[in-house]
Amino acid sequence: MSECSPKAFSSKAGYHPLVNRVSEFLTPWNNYSMVVAFSGGLDSTVLLDISRQLRDSGIIHSVRAVHVHHGLSSHADQWAEHCRSLCGKWDIPICIERVDISNACQDGVEQAARDARYAVFEQQLDNNDCLLLAHHGNDQAETLLFRLFRGAGINGLAGIPKCRTIKNTVLLRPMLSSSRQEISDYAVSKELFYVEDESNSDETYTRNYLRHTLLPMLEGQWPGVTGRLSLLAQELSDVNEQLDIAIQSHLKSLICCKPQWMLGEKPLLNGQALMSFSLPVARQVVRAWLKSQHFSMPDRVVLEHLFSEVVQARVDASPVIKWQGCEVRRFRSLLIASRPQKLQQHSSYPIQWDWKNQSCIRLPDGKILQVRHGGYSERHSFLLPEGRITIYFRDDIPADRLFAVAGRNGRKTLKRWLQTYQIPPWLRNIVPVLFFGDKMMGVPGLWVCPEFYGKGGKTLLLS
Repeated sequence: MSECSPKAFSSKAGYHPLVNRVSEFLTPWNNYSMVVAFSGGLDSTVLLDISRQLRDSGIIHSVRAVHVHHGLSSHADQWAEHCRSLCGKWDIPICIERVDISNACQDGVEQAARDARYAVFEQQLDNNDCLLLAHHGNDQAETLLFRLFRGAGINGLAGIPKCRTIKNTVLLRPMLSSSRQEISDYAVSKELFYVEDESNSDETYTRNYLRHTLLPMLEGQWPGVTGRLSLLAQELSDVNEQLDIAIQSHLKSLICCKPQWMLGEKPLLNGQALMSFSLPVARQVVRAWLKSQHFSMPDRVVLEHLFSEVVQARVDASPVIKWQGCEVRRFRSLLIASRPQKLQQHSSYPIQWDWKNQSCIRLPDGKILQVRHGGYSERHSFLLPEGRITIYFRDDIPADRLFAVAGRNGRKTLKRWLQTYQIPPWLRNIVPVLFFGDKMMGVPGLWVCPEFYGKGGKTLLLS
């Protein structure tokens, strides 16, 4: 995929300056198909008109539009029809998608509408498409203030990015360096007709209050402040980009994986080594680690608790901190982030598995246990019996019963074997233990008991 920095470009004579600016920005992606997010409002109408001109001049490959019908306004059908009519006039293919956000609470309507839009955009994009959004410099200033007042850190204050990945392609904002006034002047000069969303004047929405009340007050006191805020957001974005390079380097040095702990390839963070960095750097490393796993970011208070209660906890402690959609634990100095586990309640314990007729089975925690032919490794290869396998969990097995493990000396309780294999405490109750009759066969991915171990066994994989 091309980088976000535009290549050299010479302005095309006769074009409006705004067209030249957009054309220059899009130069690295000229061979892509442009998909314009088209609401029918002022900004997206201008962007679509510019894209049409660039297509007709052969500067970009092709253009199509996507309109999301939220159904929030009594005029929504008229707006959709306006978009369809204008695209027909300009010979631009358009897709109109309806979404339902009627269940969103009043405070969450803006976010629900945004989430629905982006879900539609992702559905519509192919690998050779670029999604174009019509955000401009005033939007950038509003975003900076909005995030500042909500207590955002450096990442948030970097504002709206000019480009970012979406699905398997790229999202671009070619008018981000232009002002709302420039866009409005362009529309007047071209006699463009566009729709007005009445909700844009409703100041119960935070962004509208910023746009219609706060920013005009600031402009009255400090003329040009909107443009300066937009430039500040871009400077913060540049600084953040360089900071991110350094943080990613630190993060890479602190990451390891422990598949033998039943954690697969989950990236674990070395908490002990983390504290060798200054606290501000350590915080940024943790944020980058969580972001890489697509977890929601903790706020400042939660992040402080994460360090004081988890990272810096006693060596023998088993600390955990939770926030929406994420929980972070520490085990043997390593930090582990995961989604909160919701185990299904089964009344059918133990689980009977007819492995010959059912090659895979879903366990209560959502993991899949499956049979594969051929040995994989000592801790995966089982000599499977002719009959059904019984799957138990730790609480189903007598605490004082002793078992032997192939390749290990002595006999131990299940608890002691799980400790020997360093399984984190919170995972021990969901580890599947296989039995045939009253004989333990082993634990897939950890060990095989002697009677069921040997060459030519079948592989049992837990994923």
